[in-house]
Amino acid sequence: MKSADIGVAMGIRGTEVAKEASDMILTDDRFYTIVDAVREGRVIFSNIKKYVSFLFSCNMVEIITIFLSVSFLKPLPILPLHILFLNLVIDIAPAMALAYEPAEANIMKAPPRSAHSGLINKRFLGRILFSGAVLGLSSFLIFNFFLTQNTSLLYVQTATFTFMVLAQLLHVLNIRKENGFGLTTLIRENKVLVGAVSLSLLLQIMVIYVPFMQQTIGTTPLTAETWAVILLAAFATTGVVYAIKKVMKRLYPVGVTMMIDLESSGARRVKGCCLP
Repeated sequence: MKSADIGVAMGIRGTEVAKEASDMILTDDRFYTIVDAVREGRVIFSNIKKYVSFLFSCNMVEIITIFLSVSFLKPLPILPLHILFLNLVIDIAPAMALAYEPAEANIMKAPPRSAHSGLINKRFLGRILFSGAVLGLSSFLIFNFFLTQNTSLLYVQTATFTFMVLAQLLHVLNIRKENGFGLTTLIRENKVLVGAVSLSLLLQIMVIYVPFMQQTIGTTPLTAETWAVILLAAFATTGVVYAIKKVMKRLYPVGVTMMIDLESSGARRVKGCCLP
């Protein structure tokens, strides 16, 4: 037990010596409890990854957009208060709601993680960088598009700010599912996330159209035509990010091991070893 990676002892029939030497004690003496614990651990680890991935990629949007604007000697695409509002108000609620994501269907099919691997790996970092780059580049293009229109700089900044909000809220649909798009089962599986996204969208609308919030944050009302352009661009950007996710999955596939099987008689049996 001391030399094992994880020493396991029985809580009911095990000896006191075995319990003291073990890392894990099965209080009900059921081996399947280990599988339940592994599954729960994998869900927690997966949701932490989704939380980090969402916040990191959303932060990259602002960094890349501002960096490109400064590099091409353009005005600031968004104001400092816009950045604060994005990070402290818009992004926080959806990110926290990702903690309520249920287990994905194939969560027990993945092979054990290496004991030396951390949260950040090549595949995880690649998805953050590429998705953040696409969202940031799209924001910069939207900013340049509205600069060519006969509008004020404040209007252009408000339009760019709103596009970032919509693109980031839609980006959560790409984050919440590892192998698919998160819209189909959203309402059934995570009503908290639906409420969080709705709240963030409502706050953004208030920032644009409520007078005292306009003066505080620095926005101006947008026309219906501008909303149409922003929505179309946000959905197109989300589709591009989803395509990149599919490509990254092909480049860095996750192996498959034997999964838990339920016997026809109702008895449970573990075919393979899976760690969180």
